[in-house]
Amino acid sequence: MSTSAPAVQTFPDGSFSIPHVAPGSYYVIAPVPGYVSPLTSLGVSAPDLQKPDDTLKEKIAKAVPRVTVQANLPAAIDVTLERGAAISGMVIFDDGSAASGLEVHLLVRKKDEWVPMRSGPFEAYSLARTDDRGAYRISGLPAQEYLIEVDFSLSQMTYEFDGHGYTGTSSSVGYSVLIYSGGRWRKRDAVPFSLVPGEDRAGADIQIPLSQLHTVPA
Repeated sequence: MSTSAPAVQTFPDGSFSIPHVAPGSYYVIAPVPGYVSPLTSLGVSAPDLQKPDDTLKEKIAKAVPRVTVQANLPAAIDVTLERGAAISGMVIFDDGSAASGLEVHLLVRKKDEWVPMRSGPFEAYSLARTDDRGAYRISGLPAQEYLIEVDFSLSQMTYEFDGHGYTGTSSSVGYSVLIYSGGRWRKRDAVPFSLVPGEDRAGADIQIPLSQLHTVPA
């Protein structure tokens, strides 16, 4: 089975054509923002595709459309896209102000623990960053159960000047804590939620209880 082939963009009617393809068998992936890649549900990352084991090969063969190209003969294949679910909300502090510039991660259940959701080789949907209003949105998600994890980190910046002016900056992390769905500090106390196919869920807000944070003298 061939491992790679040229990538092209579709025409306005959704059709595509890839010329000069060497004979062999190919999986066909059509990544589109907001839609679910068949590799997503498999939790496949780019490194996984370099040396897939027999189990992964079997799963990919069932989930991903494949076409066989013969020498000097045309080949055709249709690819169906599934609209993914989306989730959006606000991350705010308990005084009502926006928590901007924070990373929002999605966690999925793997066996008996919650682990970071891995983006596939053609997607980067597993995290977002809050904007100036504290808003975030993540789309193209498969239907399953999730947790939200917000990385609340602040860095201390040091600005350096000499007799001629500014020379540079250095930074160090002041502190970093994680907040989970339901405004919980601990992952085990977080409130999971499930998305159905194509659902666009708004209002998944998270409040950071800033008043509960305290400084411990070193």
